[in-house]
Amino acid sequence: MRWLFLSLLLVIGTLANLFLITRSFPSSLLGFAIVDLMLLGLGLIWYGAYFETTLLNPRSQRWGFALLCMSLGIWIASMGVEAAVSQSCEGLTSSRSRKLREQFFLAIQSWGYCRELGYFVGGLGVWVTWIGLKRVFRMALRRQR
Repeated sequence: MRWLFLSLLLVIGTLANLFLITRSFPSSLLGFAIVDLMLLGLGLIWYGAYFETTLLNPRSQRWGFALLCMSLGIWIASMGVEAAVSQSCEGLTSSRSRKLREQFFLAIQSWGYCRELGYFVGGLGVWVTWIGLKRVFRMALRRQR
């Protein structure tokens, strides 16, 4: 089962990177960073779950979680910045129109507050990224001691 998860991780990562190659350069660069940080984090969690012998101090799982937090935060922040710059909630919605979330975003857009919502979502993404960075800095400082 462990090798199946690793092979699925590699296939999904390769497909995501191939998809990003077809996009325009500035947005694909951020997408590469998000996808590759997520893949590295999931790979570290996978390694820690199957091969790390110390159960009390699983370092690779901690590094993996921190990288996952950073990639999630960068993704959320990029969605917020896109909504704030374009002054449209299109990037925050999906193709399903009957969900409560979609109706909320459509109401926000009809009131003209997409830029403010973009600022809020961008700030939320920066906060989540800071959580991941803080964990990385703490682990790096512990390692130096």
